[in-house]
Amino acid sequence: MAEIIWLEGRSLSGKTHRLTQLYGQWWRSLEFHRGLDQPTLALVLAANGQTRRRLSRSLEREIGGDAPVMGKTPLGLMREDVHLFWPLLLGEGITQQLFPTQLRPETEQWLAVEQWQSQYPGRDSSLNAAQRSRLVRNLLDLGQLAGAAGWQDRQVLERLTAGQIRVTPGEITPEEAIAFWQHWRQWCLEKGFLTYGLIFHCYGQYLLKKPQYQQYLRQRYDAIFADDVDDYPAIAVDLFSQLQSHCSWAVFSFNPDGQVRLGLNADPDALAVLAQGAKVERLERPTGIVPQLSAQVLTLLKDPRSPDRLPPQVQTLQTFSRAQLLRQTADQIIAAVHQGEIKPQDIAIIAPGLDEIARYSFLEIFNKAGIDTIALNEQRPLSSAPLMRSLLTLLALVYDLGEWARREQVAEMLVMLSERRSGTHTTLAIDPVRAGLLADTCYAINPQAPALMPIEQYPRWDRFGYQASQAYGALRDWLSQQKQALAQEILSPVTMLDRAIREQLPPEHHLTYGELTSLRELMETLQHFWRVQSKLQGNSYPNGESLPQIREKLALFLQLLSQGTVTAQPRPDIPDWLPPPPAITLATIYQYRSLRSQHRWHFWLDAGDRLWEMGGASQLFGSPLLLRHREPKPWTEPEQLQWDQERFERIVRDLLARVTEKLVLCHSEISVRGTEQVGRLLNIIQRAENLSI
Repeated sequence: MAEIIWLEGRSLSGKTHRLTQLYGQWWRSLEFHRGLDQPTLALVLAANGQTRRRLSRSLEREIGGDAPVMGKTPLGLMREDVHLFWPLLLGEGITQQLFPTQLRPETEQWLAVEQWQSQYPGRDSSLNAAQRSRLVRNLLDLGQLAGAAGWQDRQVLERLTAGQIRVTPGEITPEEAIAFWQHWRQWCLEKGFLTYGLIFHCYGQYLLKKPQYQQYLRQRYDAIFADDVDDYPAIAVDLFSQLQSHCSWAVFSFNPDGQVRLGLNADPDALAVLAQGAKVERLERPTGIVPQLSAQVLTLLKDPRSPDRLPPQVQTLQTFSRAQLLRQTADQIIAAVHQGEIKPQDIAIIAPGLDEIARYSFLEIFNKAGIDTIALNEQRPLSSAPLMRSLLTLLALVYDLGEWARREQVAEMLVMLSERRSGTHTTLAIDPVRAGLLADTCYAINPQAPALMPIEQYPRWDRFGYQASQAYGALRDWLSQQKQALAQEILSPVTMLDRAIREQLPPEHHLTYGELTSLRELMETLQHFWRVQSKLQGNSYPNGESLPQIREKLALFLQLLSQGTVTAQPRPDIPDWLPPPPAITLATIYQYRSLRSQHRWHFWLDAGDRLWEMGGASQLFGSPLLLRHREPKPWTEPEQLQWDQERFERIVRDLLARVTEKLVLCHSEISVRGTEQVGRLLNIIQRAENLSI
């Protein structure tokens, strides 16, 4: 029987450090040290990718690098094991596909909408495209929540029916919702597709119940070290239950002020059951500006007449308009950095939601001041980057998809692909004015055969200059060569995109890190789309794809990109530097709390916005109804108010523990939406010292 240790404490109270110490004790208690060729003997879990990497490094240092530590996230572990034990599902007849392919969320959404329309034609005739997409997303979320909680279909139906919920928009009944989820699940498994919801379902309903897998777990893992279990799905409890009786150690850490993913698959109350029968260690190391500040702030929020005073470290920056707020906030930070009062890496700007205006404003202002900025988890559509749009336009021209190569897109392509950089100096062989003239006069618009005509077609072509003429001619020759190559051999857009990147963006182009990341994501997105399409078609093309078939698929890909379906970076680059770079951190509440970091100065943007009370992030549709330990009954308004209140208090306590010197509440009377800001933090803003004075 395992020695179960439950580490509980608030943010930055030393839980991970204590877990690391216990891991070292367990390792040193072994009779002999395992070599690098031995399997991992401890199941090491962390809440997300950033904390997983940090925890793995800490554990390796603790044991002096004697063995690697392969930390995982709960979802990562389940995904790996579902792939590893896929033959067990084949043996059960659940699927006939030998090799599964995981769908990206945006691809899942696109295919699910198609399946919904084919399964229920006319059921949502009153909905527009956006509402239909939202409806299908809600249905998929219900399936994902059910899988994460370990519920069977009949239990989900019972809870949705008892909760008197109808899936909106469209007023879909619980019976219809379950029927669609079953259809979608069966369709995906028949095709060999996996989604996050299906990974949870296959793991909890099939794999975890298999004696072969249970034996594998018992033989592989001798101990459990799980950090931040307050962000784990309820199904993780079933995994731990299988292991605890056969492990020598089981250590769990829990943060009552964490629960960042509550409403997004996590079930903290279900994981809290693990504390029963465990040796509980409560860690109370004070953190933050002032140890008692959280209590003072929460007292003032509950009772505005309270005589409690805020310490001088809490300040406010107030303006009338939000534009003034963004400028003054940036100016205050720039002045402090240039005066040597603080370093950029010690500053965090946190907002309930970062709109494009705020993001762009901060990036531009700080860039002009010579200060770097890191936007956490930035997920922008691939088509929003000019360089990506230019490559997509180039593909459209190569494959004769004229409807996806408009004049303005061709002009942009001429500018971007003629750009060359040397250090900080950038030169354009074709400037925007010349590019516009070339697109207007030398681009032959034809949906079936678009073409770049000779530059001599312009009456005064000599005025373009030598550089522009040479660059245009080189691009035109390249396009002709690729079309000739296609006539001799059918090449997929994946191959053509790789060729375009290598030949049109040579090393002397000096791409930035962000551009390289976007190029990688564009290539991986196209590869993923092509792989999914191949699976959907099966053996439809025994002799290989023809050029018209490739054009049809590429046109669909470009359409999905333009609609915003296949859009964003599915694995955004989340910083995990050691040491951190000299850059200001710009993040939403959810992103910053997930990072589990700490900074000397915090700037809480739009502090008077009511979005702070909602945590800045929405919960999945129907999530409260599918929590494991909640009785099947309707979700009432008082429960929602209590849910929001508890979440808001957790956010305040968590963030206050992560700032060590100064907190600035940035507030404008008018929000970005043009409405007055009357959030619950307004009383704190009015009590704090005014920074502008």
